[in-house]
Amino acid sequence: MQIISEQVTDILRQRLVEQVYRPGERVMIDRLARELGVSHTPIREALGRLQGEGLVVYRRNQGYYVTPLTDREILEMLDCRLMLETFAVQQITPITDDLVERLEAIHGRFCRATALRQRYETNVADREFHEAIVAATGNALLLRLFCSMNSHMRTMRLFHSSEDMPPRNLAEHERIMAAFRRRSNAEAAEAIAEHLQSVKRRVQTLARQRAISAPSTQVAATHRDPGDGEEP
Repeated sequence: MQIISEQVTDILRQRLVEQVYRPGERVMIDRLARELGVSHTPIREALGRLQGEGLVVYRRNQGYYVTPLTDREILEMLDCRLMLETFAVQQITPITDDLVERLEAIHGRFCRATALRQRYETNVADREFHEAIVAATGNALLLRLFCSMNSHMRTMRLFHSSEDMPPRNLAEHERIMAAFRRRSNAEAAEAIAEHLQSVKRRVQTLARQRAISAPSTQVAATHRDPGDGEEP
């Protein structure tokens, strides 16, 4: 049963990565059980794991939903990260060889995953790269504050990004990495600030594009065949 539950978790996580389900959408346990040919138990166990990862939320007497997150919340989170991460990198004294080697290893995985268009692996390496920088301060509270935004960051990377974002992130991460190779806190802080400001601009652009396309989507929804509706 444990193996089945883990397999179901991988399947649902991959569907979230591929944006099969959208933020705020209800995850139908009955339908998933039929699709995957399993009982409700591994489905619920998988959703519990994904809830722990911040990818879904549970609403009492309603069920599981893909974590909803507004554009405003994403932008506020990026502002917080900008202040936290630029402060963090200036607290790393000195920048050690061990830290640079760790960042190089993560950056290497990020490069490979980006080249292979492995979105989930790219997102994991992206998170680990930034987390390693904050962890290097040795400030446990600062790291907890950073990790408290993990669910927001995961949702942003899944649903608030475009096809061109990973290659742009790659170039920006390379500039951050170059600053760490030179053991320059000031350059690293500047590169991180530019990176997060760039991400914020891209999120804002996507928000405007969604706002423009929303009316046509709503019109299409009003003409949907009643037989296409979701079961309660």
